Amino acid sequence: MMDQSQSLADDLLIGAAAIAKFLYGSPEETRDVYRNTMGLPFFRHGGQIAATKSGLTREIRDREGAARREAVSHPKETV
Repeated sequence: MMDQSQSLADDLLIGAAAIAKFLYGSPEETRDVYRNTMGLPFFRHGGQIAATKSGLTREIRDREGAARREAVSHPKETV
């Protein structure tokens, strides 16, 4: 979630290159943004793909927590 001192402009990512740089550390990973195999919360801003840093971070942390809970409730059997 955005804190009160952060503006929406600081949180907004417009364009696949900006999203790729935030998610993957490289603006060259735009193909992964457009493929969006993880189903991340992107939206359209005019004619461009967009997202918020806070929304992406929240979604990834939620999924990480769910994966941890699943691993605890269903530990892998060892041979």
